[in-house]
Amino acid sequence: MQAQIDVTEYWKPMDPRVVVKPREATLNVAIVLCDGFSLLDLSLVAEVFRQLNQFPDVSCTTDNRVLVTMVSARGGYVTNSVSVRIRTDAIDEHLDENFDGVFVLGGASENVASVDPMDLRALRRLLMNAGSVKWNEQGWAVIEASGYEPASAAERGRSESYRRKTSSTEDCPSLVGQSVNSSLSAALSFIPGSLYTEIAHRIMRNVVAPSLDSTCTDDDALNEVSVMDRVHAAAQWITKNCRRSISVAQAAEVARMSERTFLRHFKVVTGRTPSEYLLDARFEMTCRLLRETTLPVDKIARRCGMSSGERISRVFRKRLSQTPTEYRAAHRATGRST
Repeated sequence: MQAQIDVTEYWKPMDPRVVVKPREATLNVAIVLCDGFSLLDLSLVAEVFRQLNQFPDVSCTTDNRVLVTMVSARGGYVTNSVSVRIRTDAIDEHLDENFDGVFVLGGASENVASVDPMDLRALRRLLMNAGSVKWNEQGWAVIEASGYEPASAAERGRSESYRRKTSSTEDCPSLVGQSVNSSLSAALSFIPGSLYTEIAHRIMRNVVAPSLDSTCTDDDALNEVSVMDRVHAAAQWITKNCRRSISVAQAAEVARMSERTFLRHFKVVTGRTPSEYLLDARFEMTCRLLRETTLPVDKIARRCGMSSGERISRVFRKRLSQTPTEYRAAHRATGRST
């Protein structure tokens, strides 16, 4: 007989609604749970916002709060991979809300086929209204089944990585896997830079390390944070320098790692290879210049490090099934209609 435990009875950080207040603006975040979800992934995402509330200089008033809401297809209790239950709201109850971020935490892949088409349509509508959509490794299968197409170039690139299923690689000595790191990174993307490192350290000490076996220490967890910090620094460097020709060796030097170690950790932390990340950054810049300027495609290609208009066209046909010219025309037509 499966144990049925209401985790909220004994673990305060897992309160279905975590309320904090950012420095400048209200933040409204939803976490979509599917049967068989990872409790550790959920812990990391929810704990990021709880930890933010622990800083004395982050005020919390009733007039301007950040809400984190747990939702699922039908609402009620959702059971995770070890039969712990979490209470959720139904997605239908929040379809009129425009969430700043939505995290989709999927479960067992075989469960996706049994999801009601109406529930998938509701999920798609929720995601389309969100400012940003993030997912863990299992969550992409549910997103894809809903028919949702990521809006930003970076998210499209990440979705293509999951479609290709190329992440079969050697065992990694890091303490937490790709799913955990990607979930934590997604949540931390909402945190101001001045608080990012401190919150990451707190979570590794208080959430990740205690969940591992007894041979793991706090120092191990802190080392993992150091790896994440260095990878994020390299990723920011790639984005900043995407216009010019750059190499893996240069990015690895920024991260203070050997090339082999850098490649392994970069894929674990970001879910993409450095080459995929670089292409996503160039693609995002190309899209922006197509929308905001009248520059010829060839000139945009040179400014974005894409070498030629022909190469841009190949990337656009592969990712968007349209040419750069068609993308520009469609965007301008949409702008005129609004």
